[in-house]
Amino acid sequence: MLTLTLTLRQSKEQRFQNEQLLQVNSSLGGEVKLLQKKLQEVSSLQQGGGGQLASLHDELQRLREELQEAHALRGKLQEEHANEKQGLTQGEELQKENSLLKSEKEEMNQKILKLTRSSAVY
Repeated sequence: MLTLTLTLRQSKEQRFQNEQLLQVNSSLGGEVKLLQKKLQEVSSLQQGGGGQLASLHDELQRLREELQEAHALRGKLQEEHANEKQGLTQGEELQKENSLLKSEKEEMNQKILKLTRSSAVY
């Protein structure tokens, strides 16, 4: 029963982390679109000789830095997710091994009990 509870909890944690990754991916997609739009605006202003070019360059640089930070966060979340998934997999393997060992122990106890009973008869 404990194994089932642990597995369900681990499954919920994986789903939560997957949702977090999807949110980060969605956020990054939106930021990329925003950066592309800003780049188009800057390009059109450069062609028109607009006076706001310097401030737009600064804003573009700021947005690029934000995007880099978002990429770093995404990488960190993906790494955490991979580590958690690996830990969960190891936990599941240990639970299986534990179950097998319990079965073997029970078999050995039954054999010992049989031998004890048969030696008590003689």
